[in-house]
Amino acid sequence: MILSMTGFGRNFLANDFCYVKTEIKSVNSKYLDLRFRLPKLFNYLEIELMNIFREKAQRGKIDINVDVQFRKPVKIPKINHNMLNLYLDALREIQMESEVLDDIRIDHLIHYDDILEFNEDKETEEKVGAFIKDSVSQALQELNSMRQQEGENLYNDLKERIERLKESAKKIDNLKNSVFDYWFDKFKKRMEKLDIEAQEDRITQEAGFYAEKADITEEVVRVDSHLNQFMSTLEKEDFCGKKLDFISQELHREFNTIGSKSNSADVVNIVVSAKSEIDKIREQVQNIV
Repeated sequence: MILSMTGFGRNFLANDFCYVKTEIKSVNSKYLDLRFRLPKLFNYLEIELMNIFREKAQRGKIDINVDVQFRKPVKIPKINHNMLNLYLDALREIQMESEVLDDIRIDHLIHYDDILEFNEDKETEEKVGAFIKDSVSQALQELNSMRQQEGENLYNDLKERIERLKESAKKIDNLKNSVFDYWFDKFKKRMEKLDIEAQEDRITQEAGFYAEKADITEEVVRVDSHLNQFMSTLEKEDFCGKKLDFISQELHREFNTIGSKSNSADVVNIVVSAKSEIDKIREQVQNIV
């Protein structure tokens, strides 16, 4: 089943260590474009998460936002007494030399990053990291479930449009055999209007020449082949958006050639309708992974 590139997934997980909320939004893109927003402490997970998405997403501009609220501290603060005493001595010396009478306050000291050291709880950090990966994986499953539903809608719509194009191609195929008659009647009427004696062999020769130039048999055969290939790709291949886009371009080109070669108003009208249908198909396949 084909997948749409647009979708949304959300997941909430909680345990004794933390609360994790993951939101994933996907929109159209020619390539896989991943954008992560992770807590700074867990930026190291980005490469692992990228590999998960490359296996299951393939294409789309995907924003992944992960919010973590801790129930248990991962970093435990500890005072560096040596540095604290050095800063206090320096501040007291400044007071004496500058004769500033202001008291030394805590907010003066917290600007110095090396006064507080943090002992990392690696075990808790690893558990929270694993929890984040679980949350992202579950949100990705929800995203792909939505993309699959959208893909099913796209499949049904495209199938109907391809059936309409097949009907158009069939009508054109039935009309293409009247090209010789069109040119024969046209030359015959022209000679009668000019009061020139009609020579059937000459008219047949001229009509055959122009009918051959206007022959669209090859284009009709290629249209039929492209339509069959489109449906085969749609039904059997997983990540087929780019291929379907290429086939759609080829269909447009073939119908365009048929319209330019044909002198039949009926054929031209069918071609105009078919090209409009193909434009809608091309819009739809832009959203397929």
